[in-house]
Amino acid sequence: MSFDWLNPKESHKALSSLSERFGIDPEVFTGYRLFKKGDQIFIVREEAVEAEKLLFPVEGGIPLLKESHSGAMKPATGGILLFGVHATRAVAEITASDLKALTEGRSLEAGEGKGFVILKVGGKVAGMGLLRDRKIVSQLPKWMTETLRMRGDEHF
Repeated sequence: MSFDWLNPKESHKALSSLSERFGIDPEVFTGYRLFKKGDQIFIVREEAVEAEKLLFPVEGGIPLLKESHSGAMKPATGGILLFGVHATRAVAEITASDLKALTEGRSLEAGEGKGFVILKVGGKVAGMGLLRDRKIVSQLPKWMTETLRMRGDEHF
């Protein structure tokens, strides 16, 4: 399998979506390359470009974004867990109790706005939420909500 590497213009478009929404400086992604598989965009270290030529990998990378039919970019949990620490906006600092509520399918009261938010607990990135109608609803993946058992008083 050969990876479908994004060209500089495509990479700029993808990374701009993270910069515009979350304030993540594009310089954070220096030393990384993006490739597309289906509607998903993955990120790998630049060294993977040479390794791909030698090893013929089947899979690789961390999911960073998912492109919708309209061309809009949706952040992927894996990429946000890794790069969300660099976000300067669209961040919701929540408590462990709030995170527990989200894993149980409940929503959180929130202020104005709409769109994806990075969820942080104790300053640590915990995942993604979606702000709409003054509520944050979970965008935590099933693999996370099914395995994460919380008391609600954890320290991160």
